[in-house]
Amino acid sequence: MLKKNIREKGIEFAYALDIKKEDLLFSSDWITKFKKKNQLHYITTHSESESALLESLPEF
Repeated sequence: MLKKNIREKGIEFAYALDIKKEDLLFSSDWITKFKKKNQLHYITTHSESESALLESLPEF
């Protein structure tokens, strides 16, 4: 998840919980710690992995 997305979701939750935007501080340090605590990270897919046929994968 990108930092921008986490910050936007935080603002959405704050709005839903009636928390003033001025009372929030989503610093880069806070977002980094949040991502680490919740084991969130950004994954890049490559074109070769996207070209695999789903039919060729084993069923579970």
